Amino acid sequence: MRYIKVFEEHSDYEDFVSGGTMDLPNVSHCIVENEVHYNPYIPPLKVVATFNMENSSWMGIVGMISQGEDDAEVYTNSFSEIEVDGVAVSISDLIAHDGMVQATAGNHTVTYTLNGSEIGYRSFYANCGGLVSINIPDGVTSIGERSFAICPLSSITIPNSVTNIDDEAFYEATSLRSVVINATTPPSIGEGVFTYWYVDEITYEEEYRPLDVTIYVPSGSVNAYKTAPGWSDYASKIQAIP
Repeated sequence: MRYIKVFEEHSDYEDFVSGGTMDLPNVSHCIVENEVHYNPYIPPLKVVATFNMENSSWMGIVGMISQGEDDAEVYTNSFSEIEVDGVAVSISDLIAHDGMVQATAGNHTVTYTLNGSEIGYRSFYANCGGLVSINIPDGVTSIGERSFAICPLSSITIPNSVTNIDDEAFYEATSLRSVVINATTPPSIGEGVFTYWYVDEITYEEEYRPLDVTIYVPSGSVNAYKTAPGWSDYASKIQAIP
């Protein structure tokens, strides 16, 4: 099979030889052996967050910055673009300021354009002071390891497109009180997703403990969640969406 012509944003792709794979996410249609095959353009997924700064200060908008031997790098590659109040922020600026931007007092809107459909490893880990709300759009399929760990969120809604929540995604997010999950089939879930690390002050014994959170799921799926692998650890916290 030969790809004769691909239109629109990838008009330079011609004469592809079969046998490999080709990722053309922005192509509306192409002709394959004189037959038109449609691939409707899907706009990039955007995660929109609100940050509230009580005073003029530095606002952490992405996960940890790793200072490598050769150069610094943002710990997450989830985002192709980040805007703060409609103004684009460069990755080099984030690296220079440990994942932070300077902000005035009040609310700020941060829009993250995803590199695909996953909120990746440590996307918002620890360095997200001031984060008060976040909108995860339908179309996101995975929430990565520690992506919201140690974040000050009090509530979050997870769309029904999410099929996987990775290890410790909300670890030590001790302000989290409400999680709404719209999927009727329980997503696969990793270890310690909704937990914190407890140390007994007298015996110094250490263990994972569940967060003080209520997990709301579709009414017809409550039992499925309570008995599903991983979710059963939080059975006493699972309720039907009001």
